[in-house]
Amino acid sequence: IEYRRRFLIFFLCGIFSMACAAAIPAWLNVPLMAALAAAFGAANAVVNSFLSATLATAVPQGLRGKVFSFIGTIAGGLTPLAFAAGGALAEVLPLRPLIAAAFVVTLFCFVPPAFSPPTRRLINFDPEADTLEAIR
Repeated sequence: IEYRRRFLIFFLCGIFSMACAAAIPAWLNVPLMAALAAAFGAANAVVNSFLSATLATAVPQGLRGKVFSFIGTIAGGLTPLAFAAGGALAEVLPLRPLIAAAFVVTLFCFVPPAFSPPTRRLINFDPEADTLEAIR
């Protein structure tokens, strides 16, 4: 995928993946749920691949280990808190709407950075044509 089109694909896959994930709990038809889950997984893989590839390219080689370790630590540290919050909410709210709402919240958190020029420049970063100063 050419660098100048990456952000558009990144953004569309992000919206599509969260929409699929939010729609899964609305159905009781297992084949349909499996198809939505597969579509979510494929689109989410594109989003995560773009993020990882872009960060690996944009972060200086001497700092990559630190940056990726920091990201992993934050994600790993927030996971138990998310499970605890989800478990507490599941005690008082119906589970299917709660799961759908969680993905809708994720969707709403994903959209605002799309209107940020630095985010667009980061995802579209071409290491052969752009400089790191251009994305900062």
